[in-house]
Amino acid sequence: MMIRVLFLLLGLGTIGLVMAMGGGLVFIDAASTVVVIVPSVLLAAGYHGPGALGAAISAADGEEPVEAGLGAKHRQVLQSLRALLCACGGLGFLIGLVHMLQNLSDPTAVGPALAVALLTGLYAVIASELIVAPLIGRVQVLEPSEAVVGQQEED
Repeated sequence: MMIRVLFLLLGLGTIGLVMAMGGGLVFIDAASTVVVIVPSVLLAAGYHGPGALGAAISAADGEEPVEAGLGAKHRQVLQSLRALLCACGGLGFLIGLVHMLQNLSDPTAVGPALAVALLTGLYAVIASELIVAPLIGRVQVLEPSEAVVGQQEED
C-alpha cells in the first residue's frame, strides 16, 4: 500500500510542479474547490449513504480481495462520485461564467470570476479522472474473476 501512496503522491506532485512553474498560487482557489468537491461528496453520500461511500473508498485503498457482490456496489458508488465531480465542475464553470458576465462593467471583477469558471473544470478533471477513476480500477482488480467465483460455488 505504501508504494501506491508514493506513486500517487509523485504523480500529483508532478502535476503540481508543472502548475507551480507558471506561478503556482494562480491554480489555488478555495471557492472553486468548494464548488466541486463538497457538493459531489455530499450528493454521493446522500444517494448511496455515507457508509457505502466510505466502504467503497476503503475497499479501493485496501489490500484484501473484495467480495464479488460488494465489488460491483463499490464500483457503482465510485462511478457516481466520478460523474458528480464532472457535473459539479460543469456547474461551477457556468456559475463562474454568469458572475463574469454580470461584472463586465467592472474589469477587476472579471478575473476572479473567470478563475472560478476555469478552475472548477480543472479541479473536476483532476478529482474525477486522476483520483476516483484509478480507485474504480483498483476495486475491479481486487474483485475475484468470474472463473474463480464459479469454482468456489462448485466446491
